[in-house]
Amino acid sequence: MGRWTLQMVKDEEGRELGVMLFVPKGQWEVVRSLLEEMEDFADALAALEEERIPYQEIRLALEAEGKL
Repeated sequence: MGRWTLQMVKDEEGRELGVMLFVPKGQWEVVRSLLEEMEDFADALAALEEERIPYQEIRLALEAEGKL
């Protein structure tokens, strides 16, 4: 497997704009797969941070409405 290279991209004033990733020929599918997995992982982490209603509160509300 060849070498992956990262290069910092800066504007004319030296502010960091981002990073460019250079991937050896034929390795793009590996990179694409890794990026998709990272996106799925980020979505899963975001879901964990969402506010949740405790089970007991839901149960009590349903009982109060006569739905349980």
